[in-house]
Amino acid sequence: MQEVNPKAWAVALTAATACAPIPGLPGVVRVAVTVGMVNLPSAGPLQAPGRQLGHLVSNPARLRAVNVALAMLLPAPIAPVLVA
Repeated sequence: MQEVNPKAWAVALTAATACAPIPGLPGVVRVAVTVGMVNLPSAGPLQAPGRQLGHLVSNPARLRAVNVALAMLLPAPIAPVLVA
């Protein structure tokens, strides 16, 4: 689903236009390879917990509980801004 993620497109276009060392396709390929080398090691460790979460939410009641818990955590990053 990342091909329809607007944030991924924004990052990709910014990296390709601002950071490409040489113009044209070779520069884009170089940026794509660099981004892949950085992203694969950082995304790989998330696969095992994601797989476990998939087994956890196979039950509709547990899926609801996980959805409620994640919905409650969603506004947490805003709390420091509201308190300050």
